[in-house]
Amino acid sequence: MKTAFLVFIVSMTFVCAEKLRYSSEFVDVIDAARRDCALKENVDIQLLSLLDDIKDLPSRETLKCLSFCVIRKLNLVNSQSILSYDKTIQLFDDPDMIAEVSASYIKCDFKEKEMNTCDDGYDIHKCLLVNV
Repeated sequence: MKTAFLVFIVSMTFVCAEKLRYSSEFVDVIDAARRDCALKENVDIQLLSLLDDIKDLPSRETLKCLSFCVIRKLNLVNSQSILSYDKTIQLFDDPDMIAEVSASYIKCDFKEKEMNTCDDGYDIHKCLLVNV
């Protein structure tokens, strides 16, 4: 019984924790934005590999304004400082990932949340990862 339970828990971890997979067209653009923002925000470059998976996401204090900076640098917010669905979805080309990001966008209610602070940027980033 313990073995069956352990197998179930491990299986659920893999089902629920998916890493973001970007379109090959945007991988280099995202990497460049992250590197620029890491330098600007004085964030360790080694942490950049941890940004696409909720189980590895560094703390708000560690990332400082990195998420906010990257979202702005990628021009993912509209003139009202709200995360643009169309601009966000274009970063992905895998149909399953698009469906998950789309569902996350709705669940996190991004269309209603302004992004004006570093905390807002981190919260958007974290909510996306939690719900993918």
